[in-house]
Amino acid sequence: MIFSKLSIRTKLLVLLLVGLIALVVMGHLILKNSQKALVDARLVHVSNFLKSEAQDLEYMLREFRNDAGFLSQVPPIQGIIRARAVSPKVGGLENTDYADWIARLTVKFTSRFVQMMINLS
Repeated sequence: MIFSKLSIRTKLLVLLLVGLIALVVMGHLILKNSQKALVDARLVHVSNFLKSEAQDLEYMLREFRNDAGFLSQVPPIQGIIRARAVSPKVGGLENTDYADWIARLTVKFTSRFVQMMINLS
């Protein structure tokens, strides 16, 4: 065999070269696997973060929709402005005076506030 005819120094160099190549290959494989594991871990983290953000956004949109629905049921503010500006203190189509407007809006907003507190608990 050719290996047996080589000097000890050459044999050691060949063994050292083979060992070095094996170490380089192993190091590359280990690095590649560790990079994949890190990327996978970050992807899981980012995915969980995005799910949380999406839930928060859905909650905010739902609350905006609820608020818009509530505000659409509030009497028009122009009536209270007219009632405050007109001397007999009557405004709107219903001829409601300023104090009645304030009372109606107070009831509406108080009930909304109470409902929001109930939803929080």
